[in-house]
Amino acid sequence: MVVELLILSGSRLGERLKFAQDVISIGGGKHWDVCFDVKHDPGAKAKRARILADQFGGRIHNDGAGVWIVNQDLLPAAGACPLRAGDIVRLSEFGPDVRFMILPEAE
Repeated sequence: MVVELLILSGSRLGERLKFAQDVISIGGGKHWDVCFDVKHDPGAKAKRARILADQFGGRIHNDGAGVWIVNQDLLPAAGACPLRAGDIVRLSEFGPDVRFMILPEAE
């Protein structure tokens, strides 16, 4: 299974990132699989989450402070939220936004 994350807003707008691993880390800072520079994307400051992907979709776990938004719904501060192909994850009310997709193995 391949996960594609398309960055829809912010300083990395338009980037397509593909991952074959089951766990993808995302957040503000340099230590994540998908990292945002908080100078250019201040909404990513202190944000950390993990996307756990499987053949049915995935889940996102909020590992940091603050609000994450999935399809206009607030993600709980603790616990997980299901993800389906096409879902939009927003790191804060100001973005950046990322679209979650599952690609066929052939890609």
